[in-house]
Amino acid sequence: IEVPVIFFRILSFLGDISFPLYLIHVPTAWMIMYLLAQNGFGMAAASCTALVVVCLLAFIIHKLIEKPSNDFGRKLSMSRSD
Repeated sequence: IEVPVIFFRILSFLGDISFPLYLIHVPTAWMIMYLLAQNGFGMAAASCTALVVVCLLAFIIHKLIEKPSNDFGRKLSMSRSD
């Protein structure tokens, strides 16, 4: 059975954002689902919207905070080893 390449790209993307996703998924998703349910959205629509928003926020955190921090840490550790 041949697995489509897109499957591996999705898994790689989720692996990249896994730490910020872990940090924000519960409080953010519940808040979004609660607010949308209060405004007449069904739970399926609220859950799907929360999933997309949480993944987008995790991606932004990964790109703007996690990756630059990791790069800075690598540079700092390399300069101290010289």
